[in-house]
Amino acid sequence: MKKNILPLLLLLMIAMQSCMKNKYETTPAVMVDPIILVNATDTATYGYNFEINNYTTDTLFVGDTLLFTIAFDAVGNNLTKAQIGYQSEYADLKSVLSSQLDGIVTETVAEGSYTLDVVSGYRAIIIQFNYIPKKEGQGKLLFRVESDSEYSPVEVSVLTPIAQKAEEAKSDETEKKDGETSDEENHGETENKEE
Repeated sequence: MKKNILPLLLLLMIAMQSCMKNKYETTPAVMVDPIILVNATDTATYGYNFEINNYTTDTLFVGDTLLFTIAFDAVGNNLTKAQIGYQSEYADLKSVLSSQLDGIVTETVAEGSYTLDVVSGYRAIIIQFNYIPKKEGQGKLLFRVESDSEYSPVEVSVLTPIAQKAEEAKSDETEKKDGETSDEENHGETENKEE
């Protein structure tokens, strides 16, 4: 009986090995690290909306520097491309590529877009980048991952509400008031001269 089971187990192991070499038809994934560093001293939190597949961060301030850690995962398939789109009107993006990725990815940087072409044979990469808000408004990041799966690509967005810092907003209001006061004074002097 034991002699009959051994060949069957060997056949089963060979069949399993050949299955492991096949490509999986799975959906690739983009994962955003839950800890987003702000100026290396504070963290920003975010919420996730499953219905529209996007994240929304806390309100950011002009001049902050956010350090994002992102994983692009082909989930059992070969990763082919990872892209980060951003609104250059509202923020700047600076990659912090590890030297370990040399020879694995090729960077292409354009206005509002950052693309990583991945050498064949890799299933996932993790990258870090700095996101620097520069204008008040509603910023947005778009992460796109492509693999050799039929369910590729997948996109995930991060909305980044941006506000001015309180001190800057106060100084802007003070400048406006000073401008209005000097206009009123000039207007009053003009009326006095006419009389």
